[in-house]
Amino acid sequence: MQPILVHLALLLPYSVQASFRYSAKGSKPHRAGAGISGEPGQGHVVLPVHIYPSTVTARMEVRDFFTDKNAMQMSLFLLAFATIEAKEASDPRSFGQIASIHGAPNMVYDSYPGAKPKDGYCLHGSPLFPNWHRPYIGLIENSVYETAQDIAAQYTTNSAQWKAAAKSLRFPHWDWAHIAGYDEPMPAIFTTSQVKVLAPPSAAAKTIANPLKGFKIPNKIYNRNSFNSKGQTTTREQDGFDSDTVDQLRGMLRVLFDGTVQDWQDFSNHAFDKEHSKRAGNYHSLEYIHDQVHGAIGGHMGDPGTAAYDPIFFFHHANVDRLLEIYERIFNGFPDASRAGQGLKPFRKSSSGSWTATDAKSTVSLGYSYSGLDDNNAMTLKSLMLQTYSDQTNSNLRRDHKSTAIKPLMASGLHRIAYEQPDAYDNGTWTMAIYDNGPEEAAYVHFQTHKNALGKPFFVQVYVHGKLAGESYVFAMVDSQEMSVRLAGNVEITDAMEVSGLLYVDHDQWATVWGGALQMRIVDAQRRPCSRDEFEKLELEACVHHVTHHHMDQSYQGEDISEWHEDVVELDISYWA
Repeated sequence: MQPILVHLALLLPYSVQASFRYSAKGSKPHRAGAGISGEPGQGHVVLPVHIYPSTVTARMEVRDFFTDKNAMQMSLFLLAFATIEAKEASDPRSFGQIASIHGAPNMVYDSYPGAKPKDGYCLHGSPLFPNWHRPYIGLIENSVYETAQDIAAQYTTNSAQWKAAAKSLRFPHWDWAHIAGYDEPMPAIFTTSQVKVLAPPSAAAKTIANPLKGFKIPNKIYNRNSFNSKGQTTTREQDGFDSDTVDQLRGMLRVLFDGTVQDWQDFSNHAFDKEHSKRAGNYHSLEYIHDQVHGAIGGHMGDPGTAAYDPIFFFHHANVDRLLEIYERIFNGFPDASRAGQGLKPFRKSSSGSWTATDAKSTVSLGYSYSGLDDNNAMTLKSLMLQTYSDQTNSNLRRDHKSTAIKPLMASGLHRIAYEQPDAYDNGTWTMAIYDNGPEEAAYVHFQTHKNALGKPFFVQVYVHGKLAGESYVFAMVDSQEMSVRLAGNVEITDAMEVSGLLYVDHDQWATVWGGALQMRIVDAQRRPCSRDEFEKLELEACVHHVTHHHMDQSYQGEDISEWHEDVVELDISYWA
């Protein structure tokens, strides 16, 4: 079978990697301005402030980065990524060690002072959640960057161009809500088994196993963890991330940027804010959107303890970092001063200090920006995001797919209803008000629950008249039953409510009609129903929240793009297997 090119130029065999001068063992002498470095006399990994040449370069989207037009940087990136994956697991610059920072196993990274938290260094459910990941992505970006400098120095053909390409190399981001995702939800660079690079010294094309498809977790790391097997290569749920997921994520991003989420606590993390239980933004956080990507990919990515061992994790989080940058520029959001000054463990800024959210507030401080953002003002950028992730952007494509029944692109729950259970509703029309230019009515189930009560990740499902209308993933820790964290999330049920004739009932009938039509169900990551005892541990609470979405065009001049109705319908939730 021929290797899939996926618009790539190509990757070096592992047998050739041994010739790289960048040793897989031991520390490497500090090179000024190079990036990650072992400080003289310390040997610890330090992420300096000024790590790149003076020109700040944009991180590209993966579909633009992994193309023939970008053959040099693509080759350098893949070669470097394969190299850090092959490094000894004891090396703090290795992919395995960097991945171990996020969750399991419970071992300190690079002799960082103090014990590693039981569930990993990552600050899930914290106002610092998005800020913590900024130096984390910077860490692996610079490990790749530093390795690429050594690889570039080995080319004897067009050597100056290779060195220049390495100097401006940045870590690509995967925009999982990109409109191209309707046709190819997960870019081929993450799924194809073989890729090609132009390898040193002559830039000849070579073929190798794709380092971004998965990672074989070293036995040394498994020995420090409660995995069932050693040396396992990371897995993903086959076809779990599909076009329905893309559609769901696009809708979530519209709400994130339309003005619904303007409080930093709401934006930054999925922890429930009891004092603002009826504020819609409380249920639409960036972290909760991020959780849905983990759940859709599944496998190791679906477990917080193992997620970072899948290479796709870092491309996913580079996009989360991009969304953080966009939100900060639109709404000027940031953690309060006391939190912003806290050290982000275990990311050293020097031998005696750690990075803080304040240090990393500007992407320029880490030597990068994001393509497509330019210097737009807040309102222009807000409009750009709403247009980028608009339904209207792709309405014709979606109509075509639905009319030919090739690739239905409605919400994930309705997709299952329409094709797995084709007689779910008497009303079979798929012509939705979503294609009108006027305001759109929508409905969401907002819920709160104990995140870790089951000691494993799970799905919250919503049914309308006994048929699955939608579901959301709770990215809970495995074997952790910490009950202090209540999670706030949402399930959009607009399409199911409209098809069933419930969306436009009179306001005074909401409680009676909606309350009697909706049910909720909890299933694990394999879609197996939870037990009654497990259900009761969750202490699940939920309500239906109705909203009117306006479009940012000449016909609407208001400031609130989404108008959330003050009245909500509390749901009477009972166990349902």
